[in-house]
Amino acid sequence: MNASHSRLDQIGSWPRWTGPPEVRYRAFTKDACKAISRSIEAIEKVHPELGLHLHKSINLSLKVSYSPDVVIDWLSKRRYGIAY
Repeated sequence: MNASHSRLDQIGSWPRWTGPPEVRYRAFTKDACKAISRSIEAIEKVHPELGLHLHKSINLSLKVSYSPDVVIDWLSKRRYGIAY
């Protein structure tokens, strides 16, 4: 058994994530969304503009997705020394 299978076995044995697959999936998704929300809140405290962008652009539902209103080329901003 490889390391990823043993990790999945450990996670599957956590009390919150037991039961039928659809129940485990919903519990995992809810926990993941909470963690993402907490992370965005922490980012907003340090970088309000980025936090607002993430808050508007990340959809926290059964399928978490990132769909910004505007495409931001983060690499070119870094390349030309523009602070963001």
